[in-house]
Amino acid sequence: MAQPLSDDASWIVIRARPAKELTVAAYLRQRGHTPYVPRLWNPKRQLRQPLFPGYLFARLLGPAFVFLFNLPGCLGPIMGARPYAEAEATNLRQPASVIPEIIDALRARENAHGNIELPERAALVRGDQVKLLAGPFAGQLGIFQEQTSRERVAVLFQLFGRPTRMQVRSELVERAA
Repeated sequence: MAQPLSDDASWIVIRARPAKELTVAAYLRQRGHTPYVPRLWNPKRQLRQPLFPGYLFARLLGPAFVFLFNLPGCLGPIMGARPYAEAEATNLRQPASVIPEIIDALRARENAHGNIELPERAALVRGDQVKLLAGPFAGQLGIFQEQTSRERVAVLFQLFGRPTRMQVRSELVERAA
């Protein structure tokens, strides 16, 4: 079986059709390439799901990547900047690369079941006073209401003389001291 170009060969990012990351990975594996689909455990749905829905990583055996456009479920690689010398001569772009250390860091977060474990943030409780960290209202204090999704929280701010409920990205608020 052929081996990747070198041990330090870069990985590329591939876009897949919705819910087809594992299908694309299987086709790549059949062709001798090295795919990687980082996944997490979703306790609400009781299943593993991709950490990056619609994307996967791959280390290809050679420089050719055009075959990716013909793989079932694959939308192709994420393209990067053109290398200067080749760009002028061939006018072709190359897939964007990801250094192996990033893949190693993702794999280091996998538990015994192969699921990525994300660091837990200190949970906010309804009624906690929070401070907005960025944006036009940075520094504004509010009252935490609820976690609305994995990425957003609802906070009650005192704006224009009345309480106003806003949804903001969860990483933009912290518990006020």
